[in-house]
Amino acid sequence: MVDQIKKQLEGINTKYPAIAHQCLKYIENNSNIDNNNTIKIFHRPWLAPQNWGIKLFEPIRISWNKDFQERTNRVIPDFYEDFLKTTNGGFIYDLSLYGLPPSLYNSGLLSRALLQCHDLTSANNSWIINYEIEREHFHFGGRAYTFDENVGYFYRKDEIISIRQNGETINKWYDFNGFLKDEIEKAEEMMKEEILDNTNIIIK
Repeated sequence: MVDQIKKQLEGINTKYPAIAHQCLKYIENNSNIDNNNTIKIFHRPWLAPQNWGIKLFEPIRISWNKDFQERTNRVIPDFYEDFLKTTNGGFIYDLSLYGLPPSLYNSGLLSRALLQCHDLTSANNSWIINYEIEREHFHFGGRAYTFDENVGYFYRKDEIISIRQNGETINKWYDFNGFLKDEIEKAEEMMKEEILDNTNIIIK
């Protein structure tokens, strides 16, 4: 199974090395690929029987882009559309990159019974109002900022920002891979604080 996962990670490593680096770092910890072709890295049963530190989903279908536009009256930025064509969002510890849930875009209904990405449509139609930010920004993710507060990720005019709900800007980037590297490292640091008492973790 590990060799199969590594094979699937090759394309991700070419485009988004920060994500692949984390996957390979923890891949020996009971990782697998499920029947929906979801890559699940770093099994964490001490949190929940079906909890994994990293989950990456099968790429989107191109036809879903038009559906997204109709649902939101918005266009997915090129850099993020390219990302979704590689992996349809994902979870990296307490960091979430939103995508287009297959249940919603295949049937019109969002299923809570399936392991899916967080919904990019809901993020831009409703979740964005929880932040003091212009609605023109594209809301594509978030992560735990502290153990009590999350930050959101937004894009507008070639600028990626992470902000608190009160509108305070925490950081800015002009490169998606630079953003991924910085934020995944912070998410990993928080994750490590949570697993200090678990001694069977394999880290390369």
